[in-house]
Amino acid sequence: MYTSLEIKGFRCFKHLSIPKLARLNLIGGKNNTGKTALLEGVRVLGGVAWDPAAVLGDLYYPRGFGEGEVAALGASALAASLPEGAPIAFAGQASPVGWPASVTLSRTPGGPWDLGIEVDGHLHAAVQFGPLMGHHEEEAPGCRIILVPSRDRFTKARMSRLFGGLQKRRKTDLVLNALKRLEPAVEAVQMIMIGDEPVLHLDLGGPELLPAPLVGEGMNRVCEIVLAEVAAARGILLVDEIENGLHYSVMADVWRTVADTAVDLDVQVFATTHSHECVEAAYAATEGMPEDTFLYHRLDRVGDDIECQTYSPRGLEIALQTGNEVR
Repeated sequence: MYTSLEIKGFRCFKHLSIPKLARLNLIGGKNNTGKTALLEGVRVLGGVAWDPAAVLGDLYYPRGFGEGEVAALGASALAASLPEGAPIAFAGQASPVGWPASVTLSRTPGGPWDLGIEVDGHLHAAVQFGPLMGHHEEEAPGCRIILVPSRDRFTKARMSRLFGGLQKRRKTDLVLNALKRLEPAVEAVQMIMIGDEPVLHLDLGGPELLPAPLVGEGMNRVCEIVLAEVAAARGILLVDEIENGLHYSVMADVWRTVADTAVDLDVQVFATTHSHECVEAAYAATEGMPEDTFLYHRLDRVGDDIECQTYSPRGLEIALQTGNEVR
């Protein structure tokens, strides 16, 4: 689990420092303050050592590009966002030790698309990007990272890959247990073929199992989050705009499920939000848990850089009670 985070020269961040992280980290702030970029930074720090081209290709994914569009964009769009001079740096303190503590990306002299990647101070790879970057949900060295995007729902193929991986490890019961925390009527979860496509189905006690998308957008979103969190066991779950598709009245139950599953499976969670109700729900759901369970991080633009104000549960409680704007 990362206990701190530092990002330099990436996206909108000149130098972002977050000295303290928790198991559950909710990130808020106005538009264009780097909420999604922070998730991307965690993705690079924790996962780039495993497969540099795939992980850096993922930088497009939470911004609404599908898998085919990511491949079509290829190297040019990524390279255009990288600086010619100063390198991009990511750093974090991990406890226990085992996850990458620092990653540096810099242009190499070999060509416009070549990138030097240093991990923990040692040259790890020099990557020449082609058009074959794509989205992955795999295990990095010591750190499995799963991303749930906001704009682009999980494709049936992605859900099938995640569920299939859990079936292989005999872990699908963990998905059922997590869903039952939120909806006790769920009796079973299965992947069933409809035509040529595998579709996640739920047994709600009726005469037939129902495709998750037909149960409702909210339940489908919950299935995405729960499936991703279980697949991220002993790793990191990233959720962009976690409240999307969910009514405010169920947010506290969703956060309790996320919190309990994170503790049970040793998952660190980073989620972004625009919603005041989501912030309130996360606080209410984690009230009474150990102090290091939940922190709220608000990003604000200060001059030409972004700064982070971190709220402890007690500090967030006071802010909410006094009507301070925390989104």
